[in-house]
Amino acid sequence: MAEGMDTRRANAVLRRKASVAREVWQARAMSPAKALKLALARAADDVLDLPLAVASVAEEEVARDDLVQAMTDGDLLILLDGPDGATGALSMAFPVMSGVVEMQTMGRVGPRPAEPRPATRTDSAIAAPLVDAMLERLEETMQGQEGAAHFRGYRFGVMLDNLRMLTMALEGADFRRYAMQVDLAGQRQGAMVLCLPICDPAPDRAEGAAEEGDIRGLGAVVMEAEARLDAVLWRIRMPLAEAGRLQPGDLLEIPRSALADTALVSGQKGRVAEGRLGQINGFRAVRLTEGGSRGGPVDPAARAGAEEAGPVPPGLPPDPPAYPLPDPMPRMADAVEDDPMDDLPDLDDLPGLGGFDLSEEEGMEDLPPLPDLSDLPDLEG
Repeated sequence: MAEGMDTRRANAVLRRKASVAREVWQARAMSPAKALKLALARAADDVLDLPLAVASVAEEEVARDDLVQAMTDGDLLILLDGPDGATGALSMAFPVMSGVVEMQTMGRVGPRPAEPRPATRTDSAIAAPLVDAMLERLEETMQGQEGAAHFRGYRFGVMLDNLRMLTMALEGADFRRYAMQVDLAGQRQGAMVLCLPICDPAPDRAEGAAEEGDIRGLGAVVMEAEARLDAVLWRIRMPLAEAGRLQPGDLLEIPRSALADTALVSGQKGRVAEGRLGQINGFRAVRLTEGGSRGGPVDPAARAGAEEAGPVPPGLPPDPPAYPLPDPMPRMADAVEDDPMDDLPDLDDLPGLGGFDLSEEEGMEDLPPLPDLSDLPDLEG
C-alpha cells in the first residue's frame, strides 16, 4: 500500500517535471499562432476570470483592401494604436463580445445567446482591458522570437462604426491577419480577427555596440536625409462619423483667407514656417512670408490685404527691399526767414480795376450795413 503511494507520488513529480520541460521547449519554439492562443487565454483568465480557449488560428498575408473579408459590420471593430504611428485592427464577433460583456457585468456567461444588436461605445470600453491585456501578453510571449517586432507596442485605440471607416483609418499596404475561433466557458463561440501591418525586421543592436566609424559618419548621413515639407492650405475639423460618410464629389469649403496663411509643416514637429499660396510659371508655389520661419500668427491686416490682392501673378518678381531712413533725420532749413525780401520788384504799375463796382453785382445791394466795431481791441504789433 505504502509502496503504491510512493509510486504515484514519484509519477506526479515526473509529470510536473515533464510539463515544465514541455513549456520551456514550447517557449523556445513559439509560433505566432501558439503565442496568440496563450496570450488570449491568459488575458481572459487574469482580467475577467473567464475560461477561454482558442480552438484554431488561421494566419495569412493580405492587402489592406482585402483585410476586412473576415469581418462584418456587426462585429465590434477596434482600431489599434501602434509604434511610430502604425495602426492595426481587431474585430470581435457579436457572440464573443456579448459573452465578454456578460462576464464583466454579471460575473458569468449565460447559456442563452444574446439578441443581436449593434456594438456600442460601452461595449468597446468593457472589452478594452481584455484587448490590452492580450496584446501585452502577446508581446511578452513573442519576446526573443523571430518576428517579435511585428507584435511590439500595440494597444487599444478607438472603436469604429463600420468596415469602410476601418479600412480608411488603417495605414500600410500589406497586413498579416490572424483569424481565431474562440470558445467562452463552453457557452459562446465566435471569431476574433487580429490584423497587424507587415514591417521590415530591424536588427537588434545591443546598447553601446555602435562602432566609432558609424558614429563619425552619422552626421553626414543625417544631412543627406530627405526633409519633407508639406504645404497645408486649410484644416477642417469634423466628427469621425461625418468623415466616414464623405463621398467622391463632395465639396469642402475653404476660405479665401487660407491663401495668405498656408502652413509649412514637417512631420511631428508641426508648423515650421508660413507662406502665401500662388503660382509662378504655371506651377503652384508658396512664397514664405516675413517672419514665417518663426511660425507666428499672420497679421489680420496683411491677411485682409492678401484676400483683396488675390493669387500671385505668374512671373512676379520678389518684393523690393525697404531702404532704411537715417536716424536721426537731418534738420530741414527754415522755410521762412526774417527777410523783408527787398529785392522783389515794385508793383505800382499794376492795371486798375476798370470801373469795377461791387454794388452792381447781383444780391450785393441787399447786404445789411456793418455794425459799430469801435469797441474791438487793437491787435498788437
